[in-house]
Amino acid sequence: MTVHTGDYIVADEDGIAVIPKDKLTEVYHLGKARTDKDAAMNLAEWKAQHSKKIESKLQELGYSD
Repeated sequence: MTVHTGDYIVADEDGIAVIPKDKLTEVYHLGKARTDKDAAMNLAEWKAQHSKKIESKLQELGYSD
């Protein structure tokens, strides 16, 4: 990946991303909306939603019980 002056590089336990400087505001708002949505859930709701996404992705990739 090419990184240009002014781009942001962010990393966490899931990986590394390069955010082009002209997309910073858009990415910030997407991230903020996701954070607000997650914060509105209790742990049980978040866990159920997360498990559903993981199971769906595994099935999509051909994995099953």
